[in-house]
Amino acid sequence: MKAVKTVLLSAVLAAAASPVMAYESGDFILRFGGAMVAPDASSEVDGLDVDDGASLAFTGTWMFSDVLGLELVAALPFEHDITLNGDKVASTQQLPPTLFVQYAPPLAESFQPYAGIGVNYTLFF
Repeated sequence: MKAVKTVLLSAVLAAAASPVMAYESGDFILRFGGAMVAPDASSEVDGLDVDDGASLAFTGTWMFSDVLGLELVAALPFEHDITLNGDKVASTQQLPPTLFVQYAPPLAESFQPYAGIGVNYTLFF
């Protein structure tokens, strides 16, 4: 749990320290920070649980217009322990590459939020 808090705190501090600037067509934006995957371990098997995984994530966004961009999110592998009634029965790693289309309207001189919709393909190994 301490690692998750550290990753989240690092991500918040990095976001707060980032300069605010308007995006323009042709811009390429690179970011990195912490990411967490928190599986929903709902199951018909009582006592089955899958723990959360934290990792370093990388994103690259290409703005193909002043307000629209294409973002690829990649990360180092996330590792999850699988437990049954508190005993570890397995472990898995996964990579969840995700591709987004972003919409980033300039709402104010120092504020340009964005929203996106995307597709994900998770690879387990």
